[in-house]
Amino acid sequence: MKKICYLFIPLLLLSSCISISFTGLRIGIDKLSNEQKQQVVMVPADKIINTAMVNDGKIYAVTGSQLRDCMQKLDTCLVYTWSPHCKGENCMLLSAVQDYCSANGYKLFVVADYINFEQIIQQASSLEYPMFIANVDYYQTDVCRKCNTAFAKDLLLDSYDASNYSRYRIFAYGNYIKSMSRPSMPEKFQTIEYLYVFDN
Repeated sequence: MKKICYLFIPLLLLSSCISISFTGLRIGIDKLSNEQKQQVVMVPADKIINTAMVNDGKIYAVTGSQLRDCMQKLDTCLVYTWSPHCKGENCMLLSAVQDYCSANGYKLFVVADYINFEQIIQQASSLEYPMFIANVDYYQTDVCRKCNTAFAKDLLLDSYDASNYSRYRIFAYGNYIKSMSRPSMPEKFQTIEYLYVFDN
């Protein structure tokens, strides 16, 4: 009887594993409370983003094309693809990247990979422009990889290269110039107050 049980348990576990399907990390708008959803603005795809807009604490869901068109009127822009829980060396506090951009005359546009409302509230107040996110309605998916890839293709057009992923991209008048692993920060931006630290 014991031998039968020992054989049965692994088979049961194996069969349960086979039935599991993982679709990937979601953008997360549908998981927000009704009050939090009021802070997310789904911008119609045919609407132009005004370069005069200011950070009003809301999150704007846009397309890559809209963001690129917005930057056509601006000299040098840095687009930072930000992940709220990223611990990697290329992930930086939003305040550090904003200070770096302000010191160098760049306009900073932050596009979140997904929504973590607490992290956005904590960090986004330092930004000149509001937080952006890929428009899940336009791209018809809220799976991060699919939605953010479609966004990047619209943003970069012919310059899109799936093998050349970067969190930091430089644009001049809406034209993609280059990608970098992280900005080359002067010593003052490498102090402890600019390190990416968060509590689990």
